[in-house]
Amino acid sequence: MVIRKAVIEDWKQISSLLDQLEYSNTESFIKEKLEVLFRDPNGIAIQEEPMPIGFIRDKGILNHRNTLSKC
Repeated sequence: MVIRKAVIEDWKQISSLLDQLEYSNTESFIKEKLEVLFRDPNGIAIQEEPMPIGFIRDKGILNHRNTLSKC
């Protein structure tokens, strides 16, 4: 199992993972939200096998209303 820091180029895979969780229409905002999240030094981690199969962020999550929610 490989866990690495996410990069902006992962946006499509992250959007696909969110779609699987029934967060619809994430492609319309995910790049912008990821750019904001990447400013945080904690960032987002991606698990690969070899394609991304999961992601996590420790201080908040993207929700279906196009906003960042605090956990």
